[in-house]
Amino acid sequence: MGRVYREYLIPDGIHHDGCEMRPGGNILSLSSSMDGHVEDTVIEIDRNTGKVVKRLYLRDVLSEHPYFDLLDWAHLNTVSYQPEEGTILLCARNLHSVFKIDWQTDKLIWILCDTSFWENTPYADRVLSPKGEISFCYQPHAAYFLAEQAGDNKTLIIYDNHWNKRRPVESFDGDEKSYVRIYEINEKENTVQLQSSYQTTKSKIRSNGIVMGDHVFAMSGALVDSIEGCQGRITEFDRESGEVLNDYLTKTNFYRAYPFFADFAALCQPMEEKAQILGDKEGVENHTGAEAKTIPEKEGLPGIGFEFYEDILLVSGTDHQVQKIFFCGRHHRYLKDYSQTVQKNPACFGNMKYSMPVPTAGLLPDHYQIYIQSNGLLYDTKKTFQIAG
Repeated sequence: MGRVYREYLIPDGIHHDGCEMRPGGNILSLSSSMDGHVEDTVIEIDRNTGKVVKRLYLRDVLSEHPYFDLLDWAHLNTVSYQPEEGTILLCARNLHSVFKIDWQTDKLIWILCDTSFWENTPYADRVLSPKGEISFCYQPHAAYFLAEQAGDNKTLIIYDNHWNKRRPVESFDGDEKSYVRIYEINEKENTVQLQSSYQTTKSKIRSNGIVMGDHVFAMSGALVDSIEGCQGRITEFDRESGEVLNDYLTKTNFYRAYPFFADFAALCQPMEEKAQILGDKEGVENHTGAEAKTIPEKEGLPGIGFEFYEDILLVSGTDHQVQKIFFCGRHHRYLKDYSQTVQKNPACFGNMKYSMPVPTAGLLPDHYQIYIQSNGLLYDTKKTFQIAG
């Protein structure tokens, strides 16, 4: 119902996915190392404090592999935790791979991938060996274990975008469809077998597959070619026969889709007055520099948006359009400085729009005017807000 109970502000940001390690326990999320690479890190967040208590850099797990040649070399898009084993399952889009890793020791357990991709690397013996006729995944998303486990056998569902653009693989078959695939993995024998496969329209990014009873859903969130002006598709299959039972188009694209079951008892409980904001809350710093006293050279700034969300000010704009944000009051001045951040892949992300969260809880009571520094010029946004005493 849109209720916000807690917010966690993470220094290096999060990417795509997160999960509870146990009900009510700490939270796992994907993040970035920010050491010249992005979207290559798993973090554990203390649920009660918002502090990051552990970071796992995938490069440390795969320290001897040859694929550190891209800014977004791994592109982790899925993380899940198996509490009975203390392991995590990761899907790495730009490595065409699913990894199982011991969360306590950071040791790699196995890899599900086209076997040719890891040939002649120190990790070839960790790749699951195919049993029977099998189809591999390329730039996949949303790899999760299903509940149906038996001993050494595990069942895994994955959305195979079957896309081969970011890191081409020679053995790619050129298939123009995407798939939801369900695999049987025998961890004792280190083997994998394709249990079933459900063909759907090509979706190049995002998307997921889910199982509900005897039905399988392909949630195709980013169609390569729109259908009747629609950019997303949801297809329902009979799990055993593969017959299409229902098919829906969505006007807009989407990230993923999930079943939703409302907890009406919890929704009937009164909300706390305010959501808790935890973690890295030092969003602005006191500022007495000359910049904040300079007469702005311009008025207004096209494409910049402002919206308060609790006590977080969301400042939206094109990637790196905003270098500094000044809050100038009658008695106090504050600065949020983004000028040290660098976009290393402007061809891909330079035209993306983002909302940057600026915490205002630490500001002293005053009436504040918002100024923006963009491309070396200072702008008066004509936007104001007040912190009550």
